[in-house]
Amino acid sequence: MKLFTKHLTAVLLVALWFAAAPGQVIAEEIESPRLDSLEQLYRQRITHLNLEILNETQRRTTILGQLDAMINDISDLEKQKITTQDSTPVLTDTLQEVTEQVLFTEKKIEFNKRLLTELQDSLARQPRPSVWHAALGKPDLQQLHKKNAAQRYLVYTTEKHQKALQAQRLELGQRQQTLENYGHTISSSIDQLKDRSESLIERRINLERQLTVLSSEIVQKQDRVERLVQRSEQLKGDPASLQFAKLQKRLPDPVQGTLFKQFAEPKAKGLLKWEGILITAPLGQSFTAVSDGLVVFADEIQGLGNVAIVDHGEGYMSLYGMAELLLVQTDQLLLAGDPIGTVGESVGTGTSALYFEVRHNADTLNPTDWLQMKQISQKNEQLRLLLESK
Repeated sequence: MKLFTKHLTAVLLVALWFAAAPGQVIAEEIESPRLDSLEQLYRQRITHLNLEILNETQRRTTILGQLDAMINDISDLEKQKITTQDSTPVLTDTLQEVTEQVLFTEKKIEFNKRLLTELQDSLARQPRPSVWHAALGKPDLQQLHKKNAAQRYLVYTTEKHQKALQAQRLELGQRQQTLENYGHTISSSIDQLKDRSESLIERRINLERQLTVLSSEIVQKQDRVERLVQRSEQLKGDPASLQFAKLQKRLPDPVQGTLFKQFAEPKAKGLLKWEGILITAPLGQSFTAVSDGLVVFADEIQGLGNVAIVDHGEGYMSLYGMAELLLVQTDQLLLAGDPIGTVGESVGTGTSALYFEVRHNADTLNPTDWLQMKQISQKNEQLRLLLESK
């Protein structure tokens, strides 16, 4: 079973196909190189998809390893952050102790100063002893000596405490500065750990998204391989079941809608005829391939908008025109039911519709003779008259 034109030849065919006007019959048939068989094309796509699945599976394994390592890194960072945060209360307590020591020493000095002041006041109020009293050695003179000794002791002690306080203040000030610097270091470390943790979490989320997309693509490609294997086995068991020439009245409808223009219906005041059918459908609705085949053209054509042409082998092709958006590209293998694009605005009718053709070599065929016509209702005359009156 010969099939599927190469890209360059397909483009030439399309250029001749629509050179004069959309849907115009081209008398001459262009010979083009073809693949040996549809089965060969299935095998090529299966091999290609299996290679992609293998590469993507390996990539998924790499991502899973990165995620595991990242989760461990995040866990380690959280532990470091907790340990650093736990040291903050200890630092605060130490600073509090230092401050309390300074305050305690200052209170001691203040207390000594008060005692010294009271003693000095007491000595100032004490009457000076006479010579007579000093000679007789009266008790008040002994008391005065004691107060003088106490005063000297308080002065000495106060000076000693002041020197000690000065040294202690210097030492405690250095300790306090060290502790404050350490506190800033801890705070900065916590901020850095938080930033690194947030960065790792964000990277983990991105990797998880990649993993989800990759896993979905692998599943889709595995399903595709399974469908291609089934097609290959079906082709071996019953070649006619996938042969386009044998599929009259069996092709699934490309879109659900209403038949608006029929094959061979006059157009342009009867000067031309419709070479395909026009099916009205909601704008943006998806349309699909009617049979397995290779996309040989996917681009814009003047008068038909965005167009996709699928080669089904043995000279049979289907055309899908007036698309809002094409979802396929040239050299893409399609299976029956695969999405091709979305319905766009129909040229010259003022409504959204899909233009659909079936050809065998240069001959146009009536698509309604090939489609099941289960999802395409007959033409709505009221709608037609309304649109044609605009």
